[in-house]
Amino acid sequence: MKLKLRVITVVLSVLFAHNSASVGGVQKRSDRGTGKNSDAHLERSREAVAQAVVEYRESLERLLALLEMEEKDTIKLVNKRKELYEEGVISIRELEESKKRLSNTRARIVDARREIAETELYFKYYASQPNVHASKKPYTKEVLLKVLRLNALPIQEIIDAVKKRGVSFSTNLEVIDTFLLAGATPELIIEIAMNYREEK
Repeated sequence: MKLKLRVITVVLSVLFAHNSASVGGVQKRSDRGTGKNSDAHLERSREAVAQAVVEYRESLERLLALLEMEEKDTIKLVNKRKELYEEGVISIRELEESKKRLSNTRARIVDARREIAETELYFKYYASQPNVHASKKPYTKEVLLKVLRLNALPIQEIIDAVKKRGVSFSTNLEVIDTFLLAGATPELIIEIAMNYREEK
């Protein structure tokens, strides 16, 4: 997939940027500005990777939905062909073709679910890295809602992240309803309300 290739490309660029920053730090330790710029560049690269992973996961979610619909249709086809075969209307080859199609669809569903699980592992790794949340802007409503709807992180980790970084939006009844529908817990709603921070 093109998005998967994009994720790999961005990850490699992050590794390259990190290695370059490390080499630059050895050569120019006295240059404090260079170190800050390298850290900022690495942070931007990390965010680019996270965004690419989010987009890739969204494409997988759409693919999974289509495959699950295809599975239901193929099951109906297999059952119908079983009846036709028993009545002598079609050959065993046609029945086996539909069964093979169902098997292939189910294998693709397994693959899609596995890759979705792999994106969850990335988010858990990303959230566990030191200084990932340091000196970053508060979360926007759009970002938090996307994380909730994708089920990208456990609720407690989202709560901890909100405590550290805050949010850039105030809370009202409409916002509360939107977050509850997205899967937020009362505890998360409380932290969002208590950690509103104006962006500077």
